[in-house]
Amino acid sequence: MDEFEKNFFYSKSIKILGKFEKNFFYSKSIKILKKIFFIQKALKFWTNLKKIFFIQKTLKFWTNLKKNFFYSKNIKILDEFEKNFFYSKNIKILDEFEKNFFYSKYKILKF
Repeated sequence: MDEFEKNFFYSKSIKILGKFEKNFFYSKSIKILKKIFFIQKALKFWTNLKKIFFIQKTLKFWTNLKKNFFYSKNIKILDEFEKNFFYSKNIKILDEFEKNFFYSKYKILKF
């Protein structure tokens, strides 16, 4: 094989090898980019999932807090109402008793 043929085949094999390397690294880099893109998508999805989960937890907590707050408010209002109601009832009963008692005493004393 003469010098020209050697150089020709050498340059051809270099070109073929170069194309192979380009394609190989191109496909490798595409695969790596796809993996990175998939990982980014997965991370974004996971982050959104965590955000949604956190928001749901916060909303659930807030709803429970509001329920408990209004429940305790209602209980307090009801307790106050009952206290006032029974207090006024007791006062009325006591007033009636006193009226009747003094009225009867008065009647007894009068006769």
